Amino acid sequence: MNRKIQDVIEKDIKGFIESDGGKIKFMGYEGGIVKVRLSGACAHCSAIDYTLKGGIEKILQLQLPEVKAVELV
Repeated sequence: MNRKIQDVIEKDIKGFIESDGGKIKFMGYEGGIVKVRLSGACAHCSAIDYTLKGGIEKILQLQLPEVKAVELV
C-alpha cells in the first residue's frame, strides 16, 4: 500500500503542491490514515486545510478507496 500511495503522490499530487512553492513528503500509512508532511510555502499557508482535505485527501481516496483520511505530521 505504501508504494501505491507514493505513486499517487508522485504522479497526481506533487506537481500542484510544487507549483505553489511547497513540498510534500509521505511519512506513513496505518489503519487507513495517510500521514504527510508539507513544507516550503505550504507549511504555513492559509489554505492548508483546503489543500489537505479538498486536494490531497480527495485525490488519494478517489484512487485508493482504502484511504480514510490524510493527516499532517
